Amino acid sequence: MEFKFEHRAYGPESTPEEVAAIRGRVSHLRDNIVEFRDLPVGSTFSLELMAVEMRRIAEGWRSIKVYVDVAAARRPSAEYREALLRLGADEPRIVAAAVFIGQSRVLATIARVSLAVLGASTGMRVFHDRDAAMRYLDDVDDR
Repeated sequence: MEFKFEHRAYGPESTPEEVAAIRGRVSHLRDNIVEFRDLPVGSTFSLELMAVEMRRIAEGWRSIKVYVDVAAARRPSAEYREALLRLGADEPRIVAAAVFIGQSRVLATIARVSLAVLGASTGMRVFHDRDAAMRYLDDVDDR
């Protein structure tokens, strides 16, 4: 049975069951592609747990491509967005990130601002369609 997340930010006070469920939101899809399924309310704590899990999965890999599903997430805080940018900067093996936002206009606006800050050279792209996001990751050179 899948863990049911509450609509709140999870922090260091999280139970072992909650920590395991957060880590479970990261999985190996195929090849060198890791999936992040964001929480309804992301926090820097949950993002760090997910980053540790990504590194565990990708141990020994030369490059990492990340599929990030934020379609069911609420608008992220400024602190969370900054932590997400640090994750990309702190993990040089990430060669591409496909962010699936579904049909959310709020997330589309945030994504456009993030791309403007990061620049097009980061390998991060935003998608309304999951299949298009996966095709993008498949087509990106592993370097």
